[in-house]
Amino acid sequence: MNREDRTSVAGGGFWKARARLALAPASRTLTDERIDGALQRGLAHTGATDVPPDVRVLHMMTALALLVDAEDVELLSLLATWSDEVMSCRRGDMLMNSPFERGHPHLWGHLQEGVLADAGVRLGRDDLVLVARRSAELVFSETVRSGFAQGRTQPYDVASAVYVLSRLADVTGASEYSALAVAARGWFDGRNPAGRPVYSRGAGRIGDGVDGHRVSTESGAEANIVGAQALFDDAVTLARRLTSSEALPTSVG
Repeated sequence: MNREDRTSVAGGGFWKARARLALAPASRTLTDERIDGALQRGLAHTGATDVPPDVRVLHMMTALALLVDAEDVELLSLLATWSDEVMSCRRGDMLMNSPFERGHPHLWGHLQEGVLADAGVRLGRDDLVLVARRSAELVFSETVRSGFAQGRTQPYDVASAVYVLSRLADVTGASEYSALAVAARGWFDGRNPAGRPVYSRGAGRIGDGVDGHRVSTESGAEANIVGAQALFDDAVTLARRLTSSEALPTSVG
């Protein structure tokens, strides 16, 4: 339990925004008025103007999820405003996590490029996609190519890279993003400075990260949740392959 900033307390922080994001697809797929009520109460806390970009993009993802099967003029307007907000927090062409961040932005929860690309499609704004592409080249490309050789890397760092690169691949159709996303996923299977898997497929657990040349022996909830999200497409591909080519016979004899 985070004793200083519990996610159940009303407000607009990072984990609260994550909780609201989880409610958005649940609202679309489950017929439970309690979900809609909680989501609307949560959305009321997104109007502040001093929200850092790595939190604001979670608000944007929530809006995008709610706009999948709906036309909400007010929500579309908010999405446009938030997109400009996130896009304005740059150092050169590199999107930052906050106005106070210096150097290379931290990758933990850095989703800006992927979300801006999706918002660009939804809003019909090529400028958002262009900004996303330019930033992704600076933020992710070399780090992914190096196997995340940055001293200490957590699964959420890598999952963020996978998310951004996968979204850019889908939005632009550019093969280099697909290739980088595959390379980033490889971190979990040993494409890292330790040269060892972070994901133990036999045990079904993901380590808390790589520190230098050592894989953590700890395996917390965050590591396993974000790791599962990053590897979900691989799991779906494997399941389809097994279904099509290794299915059990329907009859014997």
